[in-house]
Amino acid sequence: MSKVVFLSYANSRTQPLPYLTAEDEGIYAALANLNLKKDFDIHRDQFATAESLTKYLELFRESLIIFHFSGHAGGTSINLDDLNVNAKGISYYLRESARLGALKLVVLNGCSTLGQVKRLLEIGVPAVIATQAPIGDRAASVFGISLMKNLNERGMNISSAFYDALEKTETVRNLDREHKQVRGLDYLNQLDEKKELWELFTNDPRSAEINPFSIVLRAASPYVPNEKLLDVLFNSLAEAGNADIVYLKKKEDDGGYVESADKQNAIVNVLPFPIAIHLQKLLCPVEQENEGYDKIGKNRVKQMCQLFHMCMEFIGFIMLAQLWEVKLRNKNALIPEDLTTLLRKYFYMGVDERKSYNYFALIRKIREFFGASNGNGSPVKFFIEELELLREISVDGHPFFTACDQLTRLYTAFMNEEISPEGEARITEEEAAGWCEQAEDWLCEFLKNIKFIHRYNLTSIQNISIRKYRHDLETEFNHIVVRLMRAVGSPEKTIYLRHTNLDNPGVILLKGNILPIKDRRGSFLADNIDFLNISPFVIDRNAFEDNADLSNIMFFQLFNKTNNEYSFKNVKKPDKSKDNLLIPKNSKYQAIQLQFDAFRTLILNEDVPIQ
Repeated sequence: MSKVVFLSYANSRTQPLPYLTAEDEGIYAALANLNLKKDFDIHRDQFATAESLTKYLELFRESLIIFHFSGHAGGTSINLDDLNVNAKGISYYLRESARLGALKLVVLNGCSTLGQVKRLLEIGVPAVIATQAPIGDRAASVFGISLMKNLNERGMNISSAFYDALEKTETVRNLDREHKQVRGLDYLNQLDEKKELWELFTNDPRSAEINPFSIVLRAASPYVPNEKLLDVLFNSLAEAGNADIVYLKKKEDDGGYVESADKQNAIVNVLPFPIAIHLQKLLCPVEQENEGYDKIGKNRVKQMCQLFHMCMEFIGFIMLAQLWEVKLRNKNALIPEDLTTLLRKYFYMGVDERKSYNYFALIRKIREFFGASNGNGSPVKFFIEELELLREISVDGHPFFTACDQLTRLYTAFMNEEISPEGEARITEEEAAGWCEQAEDWLCEFLKNIKFIHRYNLTSIQNISIRKYRHDLETEFNHIVVRLMRAVGSPEKTIYLRHTNLDNPGVILLKGNILPIKDRRGSFLADNIDFLNISPFVIDRNAFEDNADLSNIMFFQLFNKTNNEYSFKNVKKPDKSKDNLLIPKNSKYQAIQLQFDAFRTLILNEDVPIQ
């Protein structure tokens, strides 16, 4: 049985509300995509009467998930067709929907509806949004539209959707006061500026932590995990010109058959390791490590969110590293105080805060600095040039922005999930399963827009040695490296020969041509490359170990200022605390500490004692 969203609008013939029609149209537009899903129906009663309201509440009693009323109202009644209808009578019809567990939210978007809340909670309505004072017509329209957009388009839970919608009304409340347009039955001319107009009421706070649409979200056709993800990545990387993928794509376009496994392996072996390893867990999990990421359920949703978050964290570290590079090269570059404040807050963030951190805001703020004059009168050229192009699509309303916003919210909900007092998970397997297809759609939208990332080689410089004989005119610098662009199989150590040395051993991002050297197997000429050192935000733990053949990539996680200790998480298993690395003062990892001290001095404007 389809779930029903009942939208009831009641205008007054004698005191019409000019913005009620706008609210009706705006909410319907915000929910329009639900009509494409067989599990939902939207019922609009645009000119509600007492007869029509009771008729449809009775009809939908088993399937009603949201009842939204907008129009003139008061503490004990609502106004329908210029007649006051007792709210107690309406609650009688809502009781059955609440008892059956269908009803999740009642919204009373009229003036002073607080008096109706107690009765609704008593009959078992999980969450009620009502008003404790006269509300303006224009503000009520903005609130109603924003609330439904937040629930459906942005995937927020009821609580988050409510408070965000509340903020949206701030800019129009003064206009309502000026024009004296309110939704009270007595048409009050004044609004109470001392009260927060809308309030959210529940008997149990957990009732406001769900999204009414997620619990029944289903695909119009059978959803096959990874089907769209594989197709989008394969075509996007071919379009981006990756040689390995282009070869397979041409073979397929010429009528040849390319196995899905070949596509999967090719994709996860052409992307930087922090991205590739989490993509591999979704597309082609190793049998002994398969935790159900390729199957519908909670683990898959969590892993899709984890992949997105690791991508954003990786890009965030790249932006931080370039910001530091800009300052190193130009001491006159003035970092705005608001950016410095944001950076300090980020740097000293706790582990739990970092789990739900929205890197979008940090990346955007650094990008704004790059685009402005930075002391020498010219904007900064991005190391990853395509990041500048993302500025055009990182705007509210664009599918890319929506995908990032939704995945951030999902990540927060799933990765910070708490257990209820009764010992039950707040997000059930059924609810999580409902998010699988939608989350994959958002992930595809995000990944296809960062397809350029395959052009940038993540590399661990594990050692640098000098090669020069007395009779040579030139000095060669041999860089012992591990290329970190392979999620399947073991990366090999190779030698990058340059006639100038890179900064220091560490993890770097490379772009440019690396050419094999004839008669020197495993050696490459790397003079024509550009690089960005992203250490110490990203490190290779094994670069500090003797006789270590493989790499162990780690992300910066925490700085304990009291003990002057740095903590890193394992990129492959970021949620496994046993795999973390704690760097104490004056350890063999001192190079990391020295670099962070320099970053704090130069970027955070801190007086860091010389070690």
